[in-house]
Amino acid sequence: MELRKAIGNRVAPVPQVPPHHRGAECLWPHACFECQKSWKLAEGASAVCPECKADLHWMGRAFKVPRKADNEQWAKIRALWDAGYRFANHTRWKETEPFPERLRDVAEFVRNNSDHPFRVRD
Repeated sequence: MELRKAIGNRVAPVPQVPPHHRGAECLWPHACFECQKSWKLAEGASAVCPECKADLHWMGRAFKVPRKADNEQWAKIRALWDAGYRFANHTRWKETEPFPERLRDVAEFVRNNSDHPFRVRD
């Protein structure tokens, strides 16, 4: 059975907790696009930035936090998130096209990857 998590007005698959993690609290990366920071929070944690009180966004297990000063990477991440993409681990999807490295490549990536497995469906 696939679990689902509401993210804004979208719903995304939430991976099953592996047996070796059961009983342990699972923390998930959440990002604040305003502060350009990330926190790992429990599933039911408040989705509000502890610093600026803006919304935090559930990013996915494989989210890699860019440096705070790397405005281009933060803009790229936000553009991907706004287009419905989440940061899952690629180990199960070895043939999946990786996310673009640069902000300038995001629009083309979104156009060419509407059925990408890491894209949340409305």
